[in-house]
Amino acid sequence: MNLLTRTELKKLIDAGSGRCISLFMPTYKAGKEIKQNKIRFKNLIREAGRELRVLGLRDTEVKSFLVPAKSLLDSTLFWQHQSESLALFLSDKGFYYYSIPYSIKEMLFTSDRFHIKPILPLLKAGQRFYILSLDLHKVKIFQATTYNIHEIPSGALLGGIDEIIKYEESQEHSQFHTGALGKESPGRRPAMFHGHGGYKDYKKIDIKQFCQKIDKILHKILKDESAPLILAGTDYICSLYREINTYPSSPEDNIKADQQADPETLKKEALNIVKPVFEKERKEGEDLFNQLKHTDRVSNDLKKIVPSAYNGKIQLLFASGNTEKWGNFDPLSGECILHDKKTAGDDDLIDLASVYTLLHKGKVYISQEDKIPDHVPLAGISRPPVSL
Repeated sequence: MNLLTRTELKKLIDAGSGRCISLFMPTYKAGKEIKQNKIRFKNLIREAGRELRVLGLRDTEVKSFLVPAKSLLDSTLFWQHQSESLALFLSDKGFYYYSIPYSIKEMLFTSDRFHIKPILPLLKAGQRFYILSLDLHKVKIFQATTYNIHEIPSGALLGGIDEIIKYEESQEHSQFHTGALGKESPGRRPAMFHGHGGYKDYKKIDIKQFCQKIDKILHKILKDESAPLILAGTDYICSLYREINTYPSSPEDNIKADQQADPETLKKEALNIVKPVFEKERKEGEDLFNQLKHTDRVSNDLKKIVPSAYNGKIQLLFASGNTEKWGNFDPLSGECILHDKKTAGDDDLIDLASVYTLLHKGKVYISQEDKIPDHVPLAGISRPPVSL
């Protein structure tokens, strides 16, 4: 299944227009209860069909629209690899599904955009991080949360330091033969002999060039990301990598581990590093909220927060994960209308504000209402005004 990143979230938002189904359900991972997963899913798809017919779709249109979702019913492998919950999104523009490592209650939304808030904890501040496992002969990158860890496939990271050295030496080979006898050709490095792959067998400049290659590849994989990146490996290679690292968020401490370390061990060690970082960041956010509480940079008014989030003006958002506020937002006029109860075509405005904030690289903390400053469903801090 897809990993949820900001890039993946943007794809999800872009595909979420026109006819959209957002489906959530808890899933069983083992035992006889596994059979209930397909039954529950089939019932939700049937209900989605009914709702689409209410919206005016003909039977043939409904049948055609639901084909991608129904195809999962025949996939034994799909149902054998579930976690705590399943999230599925279907529109005319795309089909996405995610295995969610925490419990989500059964919900179905049929609207003109995807309902995304139930999966936002995977992207919220203080939850997600990356681990870069460094070794001279193989490098791995993991995405992790407090719930789980996944290796991000990347053939570009499978090569080791020898590939770079071979390339460098092939470039210098002609210079070696054309230089004067007994002298080094300009720019040529002294010859080296390589042992069994220990750090002492490689020159420092080679290792740093290797690290630069990794940094460049990493930026392509983690573009637009800002979640912490934890380094794993020997102190020596981690210190060299840190010298050239250009990723914006990487704590000073690293995991002292080798390639034999299993992913769960890496996650456990990484959590010891990032938890204090996350706690500090949230505390700083709450302190900033209280400091600016009586200024126009702080608000708990949905009608102000949603348009501000849409325009990229929200720096930090505290949102309730167990509350919905229904209504409509018109991006053209900037008008936000709240309803006491959900009506046809309504959006969860808390969900909307959270999505817009994340898309504009703001931070979102999702928690229960009693843990939000002022104990309200939504509270935001706008970015500082830009001086002209």
